[in-house]
Amino acid sequence: MGYLRILLAFSVAVGHLSSSLYAAPQSTIIFVGPVVAVKLFFVISGFYMGMIFYSHYPTARTFFISRAMRLFPAYWWTVLFCVAAAFWFRRPNVGPLLDLDFWYYVRSPTALLLFTLSNLTLAGIDFGFVACFRGAPSVHFTLTWNAQCPGDSQILVQNNVIAPAWTLSLEWYFYLLLPLFCKLRTRTVALIAACSFVLTLFIAAFANFNPWYRSLFPAELYLFLLGLLAYRLKDVIPRALGATSAVLAIVAIVAYQRIPEFDWQNPAGANFALYFLFALALPLLFRWGRHLAGERLAGDLSYPIYICHGAVEGVILALFLHERLSLYAWIAINVATVIATAGLLVALTSPFERFRQRFKGAPPGLRASAQVS
Repeated sequence: MGYLRILLAFSVAVGHLSSSLYAAPQSTIIFVGPVVAVKLFFVISGFYMGMIFYSHYPTARTFFISRAMRLFPAYWWTVLFCVAAAFWFRRPNVGPLLDLDFWYYVRSPTALLLFTLSNLTLAGIDFGFVACFRGAPSVHFTLTWNAQCPGDSQILVQNNVIAPAWTLSLEWYFYLLLPLFCKLRTRTVALIAACSFVLTLFIAAFANFNPWYRSLFPAELYLFLLGLLAYRLKDVIPRALGATSAVLAIVAIVAYQRIPEFDWQNPAGANFALYFLFALALPLLFRWGRHLAGERLAGDLSYPIYICHGAVEGVILALFLHERLSLYAWIAINVATVIATAGLLVALTSPFERFRQRFKGAPPGLRASAQVS
Protein backbone atom coordinates (compact mmCIF):
# COMPACT_ATOMS: atom_id res chain seq x y z
CA MET A 1 0.00 0.00 0.00
CA GLY A 2 3.02 2.26 -0.37
CA TYR A 3 1.76 4.17 -3.40
CA LEU A 4 -1.62 4.67 -1.77
CA ARG A 5 0.00 6.00 1.40
CA ILE A 6 2.25 8.39 -0.50
CA LEU A 7 -0.79 9.66 -2.45
CA LEU A 8 -2.58 10.39 0.83
CA ALA A 9 0.56 12.01 2.27
CA PHE A 10 0.71 14.42 -0.66
CA SER A 11 -2.99 15.12 -0.28
CA VAL A 12 -2.24 16.29 3.27
CA ALA A 13 0.90 18.21 2.27
CA VAL A 14 -0.64 20.14 -0.63
CA GLY A 15 -3.81 20.69 1.39
CA HIS A 16 -1.87 22.35 4.21
CA LEU A 17 0.12 24.42 1.74
CA SER A 18 -3.02 25.58 -0.06
CA SER A 19 -4.89 26.40 3.14
CA SER A 20 -2.02 28.48 4.48
CA LEU A 21 -1.30 30.45 1.32
CA TYR A 22 -4.41 30.89 -0.79
CA ALA A 23 -7.67 32.66 0.02
CA ALA A 24 -9.63 29.99 -1.87
CA PRO A 25 -7.80 26.76 -0.98
CA GLN A 26 -10.49 24.55 -2.53
CA SER A 27 -9.12 25.29 -6.00
CA THR A 28 -5.70 23.83 -5.16
CA ILE A 29 -6.67 20.88 -2.94
CA ILE A 30 -5.76 17.55 -4.53
CA PHE A 31 -7.41 14.17 -4.05
CA VAL A 32 -9.30 13.85 -0.73
CA GLY A 33 -7.76 16.83 1.09
CA PRO A 34 -5.97 16.73 4.45
CA VAL A 35 -8.86 15.92 6.83
CA VAL A 36 -10.22 12.91 4.94
CA ALA A 37 -6.70 11.71 4.07
CA VAL A 38 -5.84 11.52 7.78
CA LYS A 39 -8.95 9.44 8.43
CA LEU A 40 -8.02 7.05 5.63
CA PHE A 41 -4.55 6.80 7.15
CA PHE A 42 -6.19 5.68 10.40
CA VAL A 43 -8.02 2.89 8.56
CA ILE A 44 -4.77 1.77 6.92
CA SER A 45 -3.07 1.86 10.31
CA GLY A 46 -5.66 -0.48 11.83
CA PHE A 47 -5.23 -2.98 9.00
CA TYR A 48 -1.45 -2.83 8.91
CA MET A 49 -0.92 -2.86 12.69
CA GLY A 50 -3.23 -5.83 13.04
CA MET A 51 -1.31 -7.68 10.34
CA ILE A 52 2.16 -7.08 11.75
CA PHE A 53 1.14 -7.62 15.38
CA TYR A 54 -0.29 -11.04 14.62
CA SER A 55 2.58 -12.10 12.40
CA HIS A 56 5.74 -10.48 13.77
CA TYR A 57 5.69 -9.60 17.48
CA PRO A 58 5.79 -12.19 20.26
CA THR A 59 4.91 -9.67 22.99
CA ALA A 60 3.22 -6.30 23.33
CA ARG A 61 6.50 -4.88 24.66
CA THR A 62 8.41 -5.69 21.46
CA PHE A 63 5.56 -4.21 19.43
CA PHE A 64 5.67 -0.93 21.39
CA ILE A 65 9.47 -0.67 21.09
CA SER A 66 9.32 -1.36 17.37
CA ARG A 67 6.61 1.27 16.81
CA ALA A 68 8.58 3.84 18.82
CA MET A 69 11.69 3.19 16.75
CA ARG A 70 9.65 3.52 13.59
CA LEU A 71 8.03 6.85 14.50
CA PHE A 72 10.41 8.80 16.69
CA PRO A 73 13.74 8.99 14.80
CA ALA A 74 12.22 10.72 11.74
CA TYR A 75 10.04 12.81 14.01
CA TRP A 76 12.94 14.00 16.18
CA TRP A 77 15.12 14.79 13.15
CA THR A 78 12.28 16.97 11.86
CA VAL A 79 11.92 18.68 15.25
CA LEU A 80 15.65 19.46 15.13
CA PHE A 81 15.22 20.89 11.62
CA CYS A 82 12.39 23.15 12.86
CA VAL A 83 14.43 24.47 15.76
CA ALA A 84 17.41 25.08 13.47
CA ALA A 85 15.15 26.95 11.01
CA ALA A 86 13.85 29.18 13.80
CA PHE A 87 17.41 30.07 14.80
CA TRP A 88 18.43 30.63 11.19
CA PHE A 89 15.54 33.03 10.51
CA ARG A 90 16.03 34.55 13.99
CA ARG A 91 12.33 34.46 14.78
CA PRO A 92 10.07 31.78 16.30
CA ASN A 93 7.23 32.30 13.82
CA VAL A 94 8.83 31.20 10.57
CA GLY A 95 5.52 30.96 8.75
CA PRO A 96 2.00 29.62 9.01
CA LEU A 97 3.32 26.07 8.93
CA LEU A 98 6.14 26.54 11.43
CA ASP A 99 5.21 28.58 14.50
CA LEU A 100 7.20 28.24 17.74
CA ASP A 101 5.73 31.31 19.47
CA PHE A 102 4.77 29.27 22.53
CA TRP A 103 8.39 28.81 23.59
CA TYR A 104 9.13 32.48 22.91
CA TYR A 105 6.28 33.93 24.98
CA VAL A 106 5.62 31.43 27.76
CA ARG A 107 7.94 31.55 30.72
CA SER A 108 6.04 29.30 33.15
CA PRO A 109 8.38 26.37 33.90
CA THR A 110 5.46 23.98 34.36
CA ALA A 111 3.78 24.95 31.07
CA LEU A 112 7.06 24.83 29.18
CA LEU A 113 7.94 21.43 30.63
CA LEU A 114 4.55 19.89 29.86
CA PHE A 115 4.35 21.26 26.33
CA THR A 116 7.96 20.32 25.59
CA LEU A 117 7.43 16.78 26.85
CA SER A 118 4.24 16.41 24.82
CA ASN A 119 6.02 17.60 21.67
CA LEU A 120 8.90 15.21 22.25
CA THR A 121 6.86 12.16 23.26
CA LEU A 122 3.55 12.88 21.41
CA ALA A 123 1.71 12.10 24.66
CA GLY A 124 -1.40 14.26 24.99
CA ILE A 125 -0.40 16.58 22.17
CA ASP A 126 -3.94 16.30 20.75
CA PHE A 127 -5.33 18.14 23.79
CA GLY A 128 -3.90 21.31 22.26
CA PHE A 129 -7.14 21.49 20.26
CA VAL A 130 -9.06 22.55 23.38
CA ALA A 131 -6.56 25.06 24.78
CA CYS A 132 -5.85 28.67 23.83
CA PHE A 133 -2.96 30.82 24.94
CA ARG A 134 -2.21 34.51 24.65
CA GLY A 135 1.39 35.70 24.53
CA ALA A 136 2.78 39.18 25.17
CA PRO A 137 2.35 41.32 27.16
CA SER A 138 1.16 38.61 29.59
CA VAL A 139 0.58 34.91 29.14
CA HIS A 140 -2.92 33.58 29.69
CA PHE A 141 -4.44 30.15 29.06
CA THR A 142 -8.13 29.40 28.38
CA LEU A 143 -10.12 26.37 27.28
CA THR A 144 -12.13 26.20 24.09
CA TRP A 145 -14.67 23.63 22.92
CA ASN A 146 -14.81 24.61 19.25
CA ALA A 147 -11.18 25.52 18.46
CA GLN A 148 -12.13 29.21 18.41
CA CYS A 149 -9.93 31.44 20.55
CA PRO A 150 -10.96 34.91 21.78
CA GLY A 151 -9.19 38.10 20.78
CA ASP A 152 -5.50 37.71 20.06
CA SER A 153 -5.28 34.21 21.59
CA GLN A 154 -3.96 31.28 19.58
CA ILE A 155 -5.05 27.67 19.57
CA LEU A 156 -2.29 25.74 21.32
CA VAL A 157 -2.14 22.91 18.78
CA GLN A 158 -0.99 25.39 16.11
CA ASN A 159 2.21 25.89 18.08
CA ASN A 160 3.27 22.27 17.89
CA VAL A 161 6.75 21.96 16.46
CA ILE A 162 5.36 19.50 13.89
CA ALA A 163 1.92 20.56 12.67
CA PRO A 164 0.34 17.10 12.13
CA ALA A 165 1.89 15.57 15.27
CA TRP A 166 -1.51 15.39 17.00
CA THR A 167 -2.48 12.58 14.61
CA LEU A 168 0.50 10.56 15.86
CA SER A 169 -0.81 11.03 19.38
CA LEU A 170 -4.04 9.32 18.34
CA GLU A 171 -1.97 6.59 16.70
CA TRP A 172 -0.18 5.97 19.98
CA TYR A 173 -3.47 5.54 21.81
CA PHE A 174 -4.41 2.89 19.28
CA TYR A 175 -1.04 1.16 19.59
CA LEU A 176 -1.47 0.99 23.35
CA LEU A 177 -4.91 -0.61 22.96
CA LEU A 178 -4.02 -2.92 20.07
CA PRO A 179 -2.79 -5.88 22.18
CA LEU A 180 -6.11 -5.77 24.04
CA PHE A 181 -8.16 -5.61 20.84
CA CYS A 182 -6.18 -8.52 19.41
CA LYS A 183 -7.27 -10.68 22.35
CA LEU A 184 -10.96 -9.83 21.93
CA ARG A 185 -13.36 -11.75 19.74
CA THR A 186 -14.15 -10.18 16.40
CA ARG A 187 -17.75 -9.48 17.32
CA THR A 188 -16.60 -7.65 20.46
CA VAL A 189 -14.24 -5.50 18.41
CA ALA A 190 -17.09 -4.83 15.97
CA LEU A 191 -19.34 -3.77 18.87
CA ILE A 192 -16.70 -1.31 20.14
CA ALA A 193 -16.31 0.06 16.62
CA ALA A 194 -20.09 0.46 16.36
CA CYS A 195 -20.21 2.42 19.64
CA SER A 196 -17.43 4.70 18.39
CA PHE A 197 -19.28 5.21 15.10
CA VAL A 198 -22.51 6.09 16.94
CA LEU A 199 -20.54 8.76 18.80
CA THR A 200 -19.24 10.04 15.46
CA LEU A 201 -22.80 10.19 14.09
CA PHE A 202 -23.89 12.14 17.17
CA ILE A 203 -21.06 14.64 16.62
CA ALA A 204 -21.93 14.93 12.94
CA ALA A 205 -25.56 15.65 13.82
CA PHE A 206 -25.13 18.04 16.74
CA ALA A 207 -21.55 19.32 17.03
CA ASN A 208 -19.80 18.86 13.71
CA PHE A 209 -17.02 21.36 14.24
CA ASN A 210 -13.33 21.28 14.97
CA PRO A 211 -12.00 19.55 17.04
CA TRP A 212 -14.80 17.04 17.60
CA TYR A 213 -14.93 15.73 14.03
CA ARG A 214 -11.14 15.49 13.78
CA SER A 215 -9.24 14.72 16.96
CA LEU A 216 -11.54 13.16 19.59
CA PHE A 217 -10.01 9.71 19.98
CA PRO A 218 -13.17 7.80 21.06
CA ALA A 219 -14.91 9.12 17.93
CA GLU A 220 -11.95 8.31 15.65
CA LEU A 221 -11.45 4.84 17.10
CA TYR A 222 -13.91 3.20 14.70
CA LEU A 223 -11.57 4.08 11.81
CA PHE A 224 -8.70 2.13 13.36
CA LEU A 225 -11.03 -0.74 14.16
CA LEU A 226 -12.45 -0.80 10.62
CA GLY A 227 -8.93 -1.51 9.41
CA LEU A 228 -8.34 -4.15 12.10
CA LEU A 229 -11.65 -5.84 11.27
CA ALA A 230 -10.76 -5.78 7.56
CA TYR A 231 -7.59 -7.70 8.37
CA ARG A 232 -9.38 -10.22 10.57
CA LEU A 233 -12.13 -10.80 8.01
CA LYS A 234 -9.90 -10.75 4.94
CA ASP A 235 -10.54 -14.42 4.23
CA VAL A 236 -14.33 -14.13 4.40
CA ILE A 237 -14.75 -10.95 2.31
CA PRO A 238 -15.90 -12.14 -1.14
CA ARG A 239 -13.25 -11.45 -3.76
CA ALA A 240 -15.78 -9.77 -6.05
CA LEU A 241 -16.85 -7.45 -3.24
CA GLY A 242 -13.24 -6.64 -2.41
CA ALA A 243 -12.35 -5.94 -6.03
CA THR A 244 -15.40 -3.74 -6.57
CA SER A 245 -14.70 -1.85 -3.36
CA ALA A 246 -11.05 -1.39 -4.34
CA VAL A 247 -11.87 0.06 -7.74
CA LEU A 248 -14.57 2.36 -6.35
CA ALA A 249 -12.36 3.52 -3.46
CA ILE A 250 -9.40 4.37 -5.73
CA VAL A 251 -11.67 6.22 -8.18
CA ALA A 252 -13.28 8.13 -5.30
CA ILE A 253 -9.90 9.13 -3.85
CA VAL A 254 -8.36 10.24 -7.14
CA ALA A 255 -11.51 11.96 -8.50
CA TYR A 256 -12.68 13.21 -5.11
CA GLN A 257 -12.70 16.90 -6.05
CA ARG A 258 -14.91 16.17 -9.08
CA ILE A 259 -17.60 14.31 -7.14
CA PRO A 260 -20.11 16.83 -5.71
CA GLU A 261 -21.30 14.49 -2.93
CA PHE A 262 -17.89 14.71 -1.24
CA ASP A 263 -16.67 17.62 0.90
CA TRP A 264 -13.22 17.31 2.48
CA GLN A 265 -13.95 20.13 4.94
CA ASN A 266 -16.91 18.20 6.36
CA PRO A 267 -15.81 14.57 6.73
CA ALA A 268 -19.33 13.32 7.47
CA GLY A 269 -22.03 12.47 4.93
CA ALA A 270 -20.77 10.61 1.84
CA ASN A 271 -17.30 10.35 3.38
CA PHE A 272 -18.63 7.75 5.82
CA ALA A 273 -19.39 5.50 2.83
CA LEU A 274 -15.83 6.03 1.57
CA TYR A 275 -14.32 4.94 4.91
CA PHE A 276 -16.29 1.67 4.98
CA LEU A 277 -15.67 1.04 1.28
CA PHE A 278 -11.97 1.66 1.78
CA ALA A 279 -11.83 -0.82 4.67
CA LEU A 280 -13.48 -3.51 2.52
CA ALA A 281 -10.94 -2.81 -0.22
CA LEU A 282 -7.80 -2.96 1.94
CA PRO A 283 -7.11 -6.74 1.87
CA LEU A 284 -7.16 -6.79 -1.93
CA LEU A 285 -5.32 -3.46 -2.25
CA PHE A 286 -2.58 -4.88 -0.05
CA ARG A 287 -2.27 -8.00 -2.20
CA TRP A 288 -2.20 -5.93 -5.39
CA GLY A 289 0.43 -3.56 -3.98
CA ARG A 290 2.85 -6.36 -3.11
CA HIS A 291 3.44 -6.98 -6.81
CA LEU A 292 4.22 -3.35 -7.75
CA ALA A 293 7.82 -2.24 -8.26
CA GLY A 294 8.93 0.43 -5.79
CA GLU A 295 6.05 -0.23 -3.42
CA ARG A 296 8.34 -0.58 -0.40
CA LEU A 297 10.23 2.64 -1.19
CA ALA A 298 6.96 4.55 -1.62
CA GLY A 299 5.79 3.26 1.75
CA ASP A 300 9.09 4.23 3.39
CA LEU A 301 8.79 7.78 2.00
CA SER A 302 5.14 8.33 2.95
CA TYR A 303 5.70 8.80 6.69
CA PRO A 304 8.67 11.22 6.34
CA ILE A 305 6.67 13.21 3.77
CA TYR A 306 3.77 13.42 6.19
CA ILE A 307 6.01 14.50 9.06
CA CYS A 308 8.34 16.97 7.35
CA HIS A 309 6.10 18.71 4.80
CA GLY A 310 4.90 21.48 7.14
CA ALA A 311 8.39 22.44 8.27
CA VAL A 312 9.83 22.37 4.73
CA GLU A 313 6.93 24.34 3.27
CA GLY A 314 7.18 26.84 6.14
CA VAL A 315 10.82 27.53 5.29
CA ILE A 316 10.05 27.88 1.56
CA LEU A 317 7.24 30.29 2.40
CA ALA A 318 9.59 32.32 4.59
CA LEU A 319 11.94 32.68 1.60
CA PHE A 320 9.05 34.26 -0.39
CA LEU A 321 9.52 31.92 -3.34
CA HIS A 322 5.74 31.87 -3.84
CA GLU A 323 5.92 35.55 -4.85
CA ARG A 324 8.33 34.81 -7.70
CA LEU A 325 6.81 31.65 -9.17
CA SER A 326 3.56 30.69 -10.83
CA LEU A 327 1.09 28.61 -8.84
CA TYR A 328 1.98 25.24 -10.36
CA ALA A 329 5.72 25.94 -10.44
CA TRP A 330 5.48 26.87 -6.77
CA ILE A 331 3.64 23.65 -5.91
CA ALA A 332 6.15 21.61 -7.96
CA ILE A 333 9.07 23.17 -6.06
CA ASN A 334 7.39 22.29 -2.77
CA VAL A 335 6.70 18.72 -3.81
CA ALA A 336 10.27 18.18 -5.05
CA THR A 337 11.78 19.69 -1.89
CA VAL A 338 9.54 17.66 0.40
CA ILE A 339 10.43 14.44 -1.46
CA ALA A 340 14.16 15.24 -1.22
CA THR A 341 13.85 15.98 2.51
CA ALA A 342 11.86 12.78 3.05
CA GLY A 343 14.59 10.83 1.25
CA LEU A 344 17.18 12.38 3.55
CA LEU A 345 15.10 11.36 6.58
CA VAL A 346 14.92 7.79 5.29
CA ALA A 347 18.72 7.76 5.00
CA LEU A 348 19.22 9.29 8.45
CA THR A 349 16.89 6.82 10.12
CA SER A 350 18.07 3.70 8.28
CA PRO A 351 20.36 2.58 11.20
CA PHE A 352 17.35 2.68 13.54
CA GLU A 353 15.29 0.77 10.99
CA ARG A 354 17.89 -2.00 10.74
CA PHE A 355 17.99 -2.26 14.53
CA ARG A 356 14.18 -2.29 14.68
CA GLN A 357 14.02 -5.42 12.54
CA ARG A 358 15.59 -7.37 15.41
CA PHE A 359 12.39 -7.05 17.42
CA LYS A 360 10.38 -9.05 14.92
CA GLY A 361 9.66 -12.64 15.77
CA ALA A 362 7.12 -15.37 15.24
CA PRO A 363 4.47 -15.13 17.97
CA PRO A 364 2.93 -18.52 18.68
CA GLY A 365 -0.79 -18.82 19.19
CA LEU A 366 -1.80 -15.23 18.53
CA ARG A 367 -3.72 -16.09 15.38
CA ALA A 368 -6.02 -18.29 17.38
CA SER A 369 -7.16 -15.28 19.39
CA ALA A 370 -8.38 -13.54 16.24
CA GLN A 371 -11.28 -15.88 15.73
CA VAL A 372 -14.27 -14.78 13.69
CA SER A 373 -17.19 -15.20 16.05
